[in-house]
This record gives sequence, structure tokens and C-alpha cells, in this order.
Amino acid sequence: MLTYAGLLLPVVVPVAILGHPYLLGVVVLLLALALTAAAIGIAITLALAKVAGPRAARTVGQFAAAVLGGALFLFSQLSHRGEGRQSSFVVIFEDLRAWGWGETGWSGVPGHAAFGDPVSLAILLAIGVALFAGTGAVLQRLFLSGYQDAGMRLSRSRPTGKASARLFHAGLFRPVLAKEWRLLARDPGLVFQVILRLVYLIPLMLVAFRGGGGLIAPGLAFASVLVATQLTGSFAWLAVSGEDAPELIAVAPVDKQRVDQAKLAAALLMAAPIAALLPIAIATVGRSPLGALVSLIATAIGGTIAGYIELKLAKPGQRSAFAKRRGGSAIAGILGMIVAAIFGGGAAAITYFIG
Repeated sequence: MLTYAGLLLPVVVPVAILGHPYLLGVVVLLLALALTAAAIGIAITLALAKVAGPRAARTVGQFAAAVLGGALFLFSQLSHRGEGRQSSFVVIFEDLRAWGWGETGWSGVPGHAAFGDPVSLAILLAIGVALFAGTGAVLQRLFLSGYQDAGMRLSRSRPTGKASARLFHAGLFRPVLAKEWRLLARDPGLVFQVILRLVYLIPLMLVAFRGGGGLIAPGLAFASVLVATQLTGSFAWLAVSGEDAPELIAVAPVDKQRVDQAKLAAALLMAAPIAALLPIAIATVGRSPLGALVSLIATAIGGTIAGYIELKLAKPGQRSAFAKRRGGSAIAGILGMIVAAIFGGGAAAITYFIG
């Protein structure tokens, strides 16, 4: 809602002051929509906390947001109406307008309110205030109980004997791998953020499928390298820049290069299950086993280089700042895309010529 306000108000308010005062209804409309959206958001959050528990509500919410956001994005990329490249949302809005939706009746109230109709403004503002106040009054007890439950600390029995022995491993490689996997398992919401980035690559693969059978295998080969570089770079950033105690590793009596190698291996192993799916699709859907082998090799090399770049250009950070990490490692992001373009394009070209 702040985004819409930031885009609309700098234009609408000056125009309204200069001679079109009815446009000030947009301000009231945004206020009513903000109150309604806040009430709905609070209700959904508390419902998730009640069903999944206060501690799991955040993870469930992130997963639901990732799935919903990715689904809406993919739906918007679908084209309809024959040869016209119109998105699904454009088609829906045109159909609604053809049916008269948004012009008369209750569906036209927001539009009339935006142009200063006092009755429409009063209706929407009353609905927004009533929803917001009603949500606070009805759900306050549920909020307090969820807040109290979230503050509870459940005691855990410490493992002893053989159970505690399984927590420690000899050498350096296995402990680093085990640590990175445990940290990732403790924050599944972070995994959803990483995987959500891949959802926006699906339209590229849809273009390959629409281009005909000859472009399926090369398109999947390019996408395979792109997915591998994105995943490995993300996991490598989490392993290096998102390290919770970098000062302990810095003073540890171990070679830093070996630690970096173990972290890179952990990032590659985390990305491998998803990155291997597209080469398998090339061998089955694209019917090009040799192209799948080429894609797998290029995927492994590109992912390794992308992870190595993150290792060398890593900066201290926090795992919670994953979504904003590119602001502090723009060079790593650019180099990662260059690596993806080089190896992805090479894999796609080789797959096309041998197919």
C-alpha cells in the first residue's frame, strides 16, 4: 500500500490542489484500503499462529507467500487471445470491463470514491474503520495468547553417550557440511526465499517449449546452468557471508582455504538435487542423452565457479539479510550472471548442434 501511495500521491495531490479537488478522494480511498488490508492481514496472521503454532507461523506464512506470489507471476505470464501477446490479467480486466464490472453497483464504489463521490467515500471509509476496529476487538485475546505461547521455551534433554557422539565428527569436511545443513534445516523460510527466485525463471523455459521441439533441449540446457549458478551462489553466500561466528573460524587452527572448500562443497550439495532435474528433463523430454551429459557438465562447472566467486568476494552479513544481499555484492552478482551466460550459452549451443 505504501508503494501505491508513493506512486499516486505525488501526482494526484498537486493536480487536486491546482484545480481538481475531487481527486483528493484518492487519499481517502487509499486510507480505507490500507485499513481493510491491515485488518485482513492481522486476521490471517493470527489464524496461521493458531493453526500452525506461533513458532511455525512465520515459516508457513513465507511458504504460502512464496507459492502464491510465484503462482500469480506465472499466471500473469500466460498469453491468451490467439497470436496477441496479452497477459492473463489484461484479458481478465478486459472481460470485466466488457461485463460492466466496476461501473455500476457495489463494484463501482471504489472508482466513484477515487473521483470524490462523498457517498462512496463514506461507505468505504466506514467499512475500513469497522473492519480494523472489529479485528482488534475480536482477535485481541487470540493475539495475547499467541504472544504468550511464542515466549515459551521448551526444555530439551541433552543427548548423552552414543547420541552425543553422533553430533561430532573427525576432521574438517564432515563437521562443516553437517553445520551448514543443520542451519538450513532450522530456517526453512530461507529455503523458500531461495527457491522462489527460481520460479521467475520458469517463463524462460516456457519460451523454449513454445519454440518447438528443436529448442526444448537447448533451452533446458541454458536454464540448467542458470539455475545452478543462482542456487550455488545463494547457498555459498549463506555459508560464507551469513556465517554466525566468523571470528571463531578466523582464529581456529585450521587452513581457511580448506574451510572455504568445505563450504563450497556444502553449497554444491545443497543445489545439486534441484540443479540435476533439468538435465534429466533434457534426456527424457528433450530426448537428448548426450545433451543432458553436456548440460550436466556445464551445470557443475558453472555452479562451482559461481560459488567460488561468492567465496572470494564475500562480505560479512546476516542470514536474515539474504533478500538484500545483492546490495553489498553487486560485483559477485554481475560475475555470476556472466558465468551463467557463458556456460549456459555454450551448453545450449552444443546441445542444439548435437541434437
